[in-house]
Amino acid sequence: MVKKLLQLLVAIVLFITFTMVPGCRQDDVSDKIPELPSAIYTIISAQIAGIDISRSASLSALLNTAQDITRSTSEGTISGQEADNLKAELSQKFNGWVKDRVDGIDPAKPESIKDFFDLQAVQGTSEYEEYTDPQKKQYKEEQMRDKFNEWVRNRVDEIDPTNPDDIRKFFWMQNIQATGKYDELATADTRQYKETQMSEKFNEWVRNRVDEIDPTNPDNLKYFFWMQNIQGTEKYEEFATPETHDYKENQMRQRFNDWVENLVNGLDPNDSDFLKNLEMLRNLQLSDKYDKYINADTHQWKEQTLQDKMATYVTNLLNGLHPLSPTLWADLAMLTKFQLSDVYKELCPSAVKQEKQARLTGILTRPPGPPPEVAGTYPVMGQVEVSLDQPIMIAFNQPMDPGSLAAAIEVSPATMFTSVPMDEENFIIVLLPREFLAQDTAYIVTINQAAISLAGSSLLETYEFSFKTKSAGAAPSVKSTMPLNGTIDNMAGQPIVIKFDQKMDTGSVEATLSITPKFEYGVIWDAGDTTAIIQSHVPLDVNTVYTVTVGGGATSADGVPIIVEHQFRFITGINGPPVVLGTMPDNGQSDIPFNHPIRIVFDRPMDRRSVESMMSFSSDFEHSTRWYEANMVLEIIPMKSLAINTTYTITIKAGALSSVGLPLGDDFEFSFATAD
Repeated sequence: MVKKLLQLLVAIVLFITFTMVPGCRQDDVSDKIPELPSAIYTIISAQIAGIDISRSASLSALLNTAQDITRSTSEGTISGQEADNLKAELSQKFNGWVKDRVDGIDPAKPESIKDFFDLQAVQGTSEYEEYTDPQKKQYKEEQMRDKFNEWVRNRVDEIDPTNPDDIRKFFWMQNIQATGKYDELATADTRQYKETQMSEKFNEWVRNRVDEIDPTNPDNLKYFFWMQNIQGTEKYEEFATPETHDYKENQMRQRFNDWVENLVNGLDPNDSDFLKNLEMLRNLQLSDKYDKYINADTHQWKEQTLQDKMATYVTNLLNGLHPLSPTLWADLAMLTKFQLSDVYKELCPSAVKQEKQARLTGILTRPPGPPPEVAGTYPVMGQVEVSLDQPIMIAFNQPMDPGSLAAAIEVSPATMFTSVPMDEENFIIVLLPREFLAQDTAYIVTINQAAISLAGSSLLETYEFSFKTKSAGAAPSVKSTMPLNGTIDNMAGQPIVIKFDQKMDTGSVEATLSITPKFEYGVIWDAGDTTAIIQSHVPLDVNTVYTVTVGGGATSADGVPIIVEHQFRFITGINGPPVVLGTMPDNGQSDIPFNHPIRIVFDRPMDRRSVESMMSFSSDFEHSTRWYEANMVLEIIPMKSLAINTTYTITIKAGALSSVGLPLGDDFEFSFATAD
């Protein structure tokens, strides 16, 4: 551009010079025509006049022009006086630009922190030192100091103690406090104001969060965990007063005990979710919160009440058993399977177990004497669409010798089972398959006369029944998760929920379930074994990426494995993930001179090694890096001049980490083009 204008201007000057008054000698002409400014001077002067300092990209024009003046002076294409004149013209523009940038900083906007950092980058250039006059430098310093202090006070004033999410603002201000700009510009009054206001607001925030814990809400366990996370932070140590700490502890203890009582009182033995809710309560007892806050009286009351409710639940199951009911054997099979559970063994009172035994004996058996008979089975004779993980239950009409049954019972096709007697009197035996039954297969179960009663009588006659398994369905898949993949949540105690599209083999899912980083948890199954609820026993670490994987070995209840493993991530982030506030030069900017700062400004401190390892260039160039402002600002310094008229694209891949380990959510990319 400059070369083309120069060529045109030289042609015009030559034309004027040699077409003056005819007949005039050349020496006469030189005596009469005043000395013309050099062509380069005219071009650069016009270039300076055309700079619009109100444009965000005008810094590149200022730096380009300064570069042109320096080059032209060294090449001798402009005189010393012309250089001084041009520098004076450019200085006027440069001073105007500085004032315009300073005046444009809006302390009401949180993102304007970048403007302070950008001006620091310009201040570090030799052009700033050369072209900005002392008055403007003083103006900049005074205005930036005033505006920075106003900006800090505005950020503190914006913290709302009634908003749970505003915990992040306390930590963000801690990041700002670590920057060089804070050290340089924050006055003693502002520092005192910030400390006083943040202390008052933090204590109010803590009390508000404790007051919000609702003992009537079953989901509020996460708040107890969350408050423990907050207590472990520097901000809690710095700001929480002893009175606030005592208030928190006393209120949380009271509310936790109320919460446990409400959960227990809410258990309804007639509810279909009774067992799931009971398991949640038992799992809760494994948490560190239970050990810390539960009162001895509350614990004893809980244990007794759970036993009472378990007694009611089992009694309801027994009352539902009717000898003439068409669902008798299915109901009995469900009851016998329930007897295998830990919750039954631990909570069902002995008296109820004895009552169960007596009720089943009355329904299924008769006094010893005649040869024993098979009273019934499950699956029932001829049943189809039997689940591939279905245990086989065989009930006799009198107590049997368990040792004789192993040789007396045959299953065809041959299948490996574990034999489990389901009662003290041994008249119910359950065969638990050690692997999935074959799909769409007819099974024949034979109990021959080697089966002997405790009274010493053989089975009256060989008994045989058959059933057919279902065809395996489609491969299972994960329908949804909570948290969703990529969720950032500072509540580090809520359950992780995985919903499948069909009934699952719970053991296979739990065996292949992997969570990193590891923590102690329990798994409760809901909705007919289609939903896994993972409840942590301890608060999860804050500012941490957790990865949950359901491995390929997880199978449906039909034995069909998941085709591919399912994986999702979530982040427990008090601080929040990093984002890029902006760059120098702007994305898409052109005519960038070699002396233009190249910077990326983040909204929080970053992990240097992580960012630089995730950074790439479309046209690579040798460079060094410097970090400023507590690792919030990355400067990229070319080791030699970039190629002219070339577009450079700089990319930072998603996953680049902040200083506390939280990842950049998306790829960040910006481009600029160098000048001719």
